[in-house]
Amino acid sequence: MDLTPKHPRGKTLKRRPEDVAAVNEMDPALLSLLTTETATALKRPWLRLERGARLQKFRAFAETALEMTTPDEKDILYRALVSANDAKLLNSKQQVIYDSEEGVITDIKGLRIVRIGTDPPVVKIDVARPTKKGRDAREGKV
Repeated sequence: MDLTPKHPRGKTLKRRPEDVAAVNEMDPALLSLLTTETATALKRPWLRLERGARLQKFRAFAETALEMTTPDEKDILYRALVSANDAKLLNSKQQVIYDSEEGVITDIKGLRIVRIGTDPPVVKIDVARPTKKGRDAREGKV
């Protein structure tokens, strides 16, 4: 009785050509399902987009921003948008104006780009949070 494994540990087995051919031949129904899901996933409203799709939209918005001219400035804007998204500052449809038909971000409310001399720009995103005093005044408690 031979107890040795058929392949040594730590070694990657090469695939046979017939195994690779079977993977490349995908069922047409499955292929059409994946194609339609991909198309509809990018047309969802802003609140329904996954993180990866949002990052794609942020990248496209940073590339088309008129205030940013160099690739370094576009990268600064992109990183600021990603960090604001991770801090959950861009999770509302009031903050991000998003056209779901076209699949593009048209505007981000509170986005400020500050330039001082020849230094790289500073990107700030201000979120208007209602204060307790403002909320009480609207409700008539003051």
